[in-house]
Amino acid sequence: MGPLEQSMNIETIITSIPSNRLERIWMSGNLVWFLRAVLLLGVVAGLLSFFLLAPSWWLLGVLLAAVFLFYFFANHTGLAGGVFVQPQCCLPGLEKRIALTFDDGPNAEWTARILDVLKAHGVPGTFFLLGKHAEQYPHLVNRLRAEGHELASHGYSHRKMSVLGRAEIVWELTRTEALIGWQGSGPRPLFRPPHGRKSPLLEWLLRRSGIRLVHWSLSPKDWKEIPSTAVLERMLRFVEAGSIILLHDSPNALAVLPEFIGAMKARDYTFVTVSSVS
Repeated sequence: MGPLEQSMNIETIITSIPSNRLERIWMSGNLVWFLRAVLLLGVVAGLLSFFLLAPSWWLLGVLLAAVFLFYFFANHTGLAGGVFVQPQCCLPGLEKRIALTFDDGPNAEWTARILDVLKAHGVPGTFFLLGKHAEQYPHLVNRLRAEGHELASHGYSHRKMSVLGRAEIVWELTRTEALIGWQGSGPRPLFRPPHGRKSPLLEWLLRRSGIRLVHWSLSPKDWKEIPSTAVLERMLRFVEAGSIILLHDSPNALAVLPEFIGAMKARDYTFVTVSSVS
C-alpha cells in the first residue's frame, strides 16, 4: 500500500460510499492510479492557468507541466495499460475459470497451511514469490513445486520497481529467477511487481527478457487488518469469469479459501493457474 492510500484511509472512504462501481475499481487496483492522475492533472492545469495570465512566464509553465506529465508517465502508468508490455489482468476467454494468485510468500506461518487447503480441495495456485523469502524457506518452494503449483516472481526485496534503475531491476529479476526457477505451463515466466508499481523501463526490460507481466482483476485486500468475512464478501460479489484474484500468504486468505472454493465450485467454476490458459 502506498502513502496516498494510507493517508486517505481508503478502506473507510470506499466502504462508506454505496457504489459498486467505485468499489470494483478499487478491487481491480486502479483507484489510486486514477486519483494520482486527477491530482496531477489538477496541478498541471493550475500551473498553466497561472502562467498563461503572465505571458512572460509561459515557457516556464509549459516546461513545468512537461516535467509533471513525464513523472506521471514514467512512474504511474497504471495497472491495465502499458507502454512496451501490456499487462495481463484477467484470463482469456469467457469460460468460467478463475486463477487464485498469492503474493509475498513463502511465509513460515501461513504458506504451508494454505497449501493444505488447496490440496484438500484439488485447487492449483499461482504463487508470486519474493526471492528473499524463497531463499529463507527453500523447503516451502520445493513443496509448491512438488504439489504442482505455478511458481512466479515478485522480485527479490519487495522494493517499488517504478523507482529502480536498470541494474537494480535486472538484479531483482535474475536473483529471484535463480532461486525459484520457472515452474508453469507456458513458455514464458511470470512476474508481478510489488504494489503493481511499474515503469516504462521495467516494461522494456521484461519485454527483452521474455517475461510476462501479470497484474490482477480482483484484490479483496486480504492483507489489511479487516474481518475475513469482508474479504470473502468482496470475493463472492466481484468474482467473474476470467478473474485473476490477488491474495497473499496471509491469515485472511487462509480463513476464506475453503468457503470461497466451495462456493465457486457450486457455481461450476474451474480453478486454473495463470499460464495454463494463456
